[in-house]
Amino acid sequence: NQVNLVLKAQEFLKQKGINPQKVLPKTLLPILENGSLEESDDMRDKWAAMLANAADPNSKVGVRPNHPEILKQLSPLEVKILDKFYDELGEDKIAAKEKYGIDRKKAAQSLGIPEGEYDVLVGNLVRLGLCRMPFSGGVMVGPYPMSLYTYDAVYLTTLGLDFIQACRYE
Repeated sequence: NQVNLVLKAQEFLKQKGINPQKVLPKTLLPILENGSLEESDDMRDKWAAMLANAADPNSKVGVRPNHPEILKQLSPLEVKILDKFYDELGEDKIAAKEKYGIDRKKAAQSLGIPEGEYDVLVGNLVRLGLCRMPFSGGVMVGPYPMSLYTYDAVYLTTLGLDFIQACRYE
């Protein structure tokens, strides 16, 4: 599996005519170790894309040491949610991520998963700092301030955008 992962990353680089650079062991080893455990082709492609980005000296995408740890904690469905989110942002992804939230019902329907399951998956994306819930303002309950959040829409964070780009070799 590790060999296949490296071969897939080499294929990505070869398609662009890129000679790979050395990848630091702190990044390389977690990618090889965790990527080799994947059973899903889509997830193996994410690991290979991350390795290709790390090995591409011309890449504008930084592969940070925390990226393999984050990908290791995601299921294929969570990655599909992130990909859907990213694809719907349009050209100016940095500006759009502040304005565009992915709608819970629409996302669950388009991915074919029950809303309850979607909430669990998005909860993990929020936990990892890849997405955030919208802030609906605060209220006072007696002397205690309370913040209101909802999963009806979630927004991509800067870390989320950075991470998704590290998992795509474009």
